[in-house]
Amino acid sequence: LSPRLVSRWGRRVIQLGTFLVGLGFALMIVATQVSMDSLSALHLVPGLILFGLGQGLAQPALMATALSEVPKNLAGSASGVVA
Repeated sequence: LSPRLVSRWGRRVIQLGTFLVGLGFALMIVATQVSMDSLSALHLVPGLILFGLGQGLAQPALMATALSEVPKNLAGSASGVVA
């Protein structure tokens, strides 16, 4: 899904993904601060969902963008460096 979105909207997909990651972190921080004494895993679920969606959008798009100019014979080495 992410490569198709990148071909349509470009680098905005990476921006949206990293925004969702940050928003997910913020929600988890708020959840831990608000319900500190009665914190359960369910309080973290909304933040984790946003974090996962953001990573799912940003990582493949970022990897494709970073490796787009690398020759095919060096793609394995380059992807190891990027990761």
